[in-house]
Amino acid sequence: MKNILIKTLLIIFVTTLIPIYSYSESELDARNYITAGYMQSKYGNHEDAITNYTRAINIGGFDNLADVYVMRGIEKNSIGDNNGAIQDFTSAISLSPKHSFAYMSRGCLYAEQKNYKKAMNDLNKAIENKTNYAYAFYKRGMIKAQMKDNIGALQDLTNAINMEQNPEIYMVRATVRNDLKDYQGAIDDYSNAIKLVKNSYIPYSLRASAYIRVGKYENAVKDYTKSLRLKPEYPESYLGRGIARIKLKQYKDAEKDLNKAKEIYLKNENMTGYQKTAEVLNILESEK
Repeated sequence: MKNILIKTLLIIFVTTLIPIYSYSESELDARNYITAGYMQSKYGNHEDAITNYTRAINIGGFDNLADVYVMRGIEKNSIGDNNGAIQDFTSAISLSPKHSFAYMSRGCLYAEQKNYKKAMNDLNKAIENKTNYAYAFYKRGMIKAQMKDNIGALQDLTNAINMEQNPEIYMVRATVRNDLKDYQGAIDDYSNAIKLVKNSYIPYSLRASAYIRVGKYENAVKDYTKSLRLKPEYPESYLGRGIARIKLKQYKDAEKDLNKAKEIYLKNENMTGYQKTAEVLNILESEK
């Protein structure tokens, strides 16, 4: 599960739990522990956050107890205790059977464990209980893609995008479209991702790769160049630009790019990339 994306949604729970009006002393103590847990989480003190959420849970007897189990589950996931996190999400569901966030969170962890059947069941429940849940559609689409159900993945990712313009979702849908050989569709998705995050080198590099697939080599060179301006030591962009320049018969520039890619791959001890680049250099020598 992508903790950053999950934790951005934590505020939904916190805003419903922290406000203090007229509570009993025990409820007030519980909410103080919840507030403390949230602040510890914010600063990365996950163990302390778990301790405070546990104290609140042990007091009990207040509304939104299910949310506190979810919050503790997120913290357990953050320290690698995925089984403990699943138990907390299950407790939340027991208390609140229509808790879409708990279903979605548990489903993400089942997917990490490659238990796709349970993951799909949970994400189906999350969407059933909250039909406009963009993130649940996104995660279900990712799982369908992992299960090689690219048509189903495309439908879920499109639903997610219709609800939320998110660059990460566009990037995943582009990958699915590549697998379906819809390269122009992939290019369109990468373009939309770039509009939303203009300073990221990855969508430029991936769009360039899609341009190569449709024979638009000059466009590919431009995108790889933009990618390298943003991340000068990204070997995949040097390799890709070298390939595009071979197609354009720009052999001298292609050789420079490929040698640079080899150099970076070697420095990073990435022998797979190094070998692949060496093979492309051999192709270059045969075409000169």
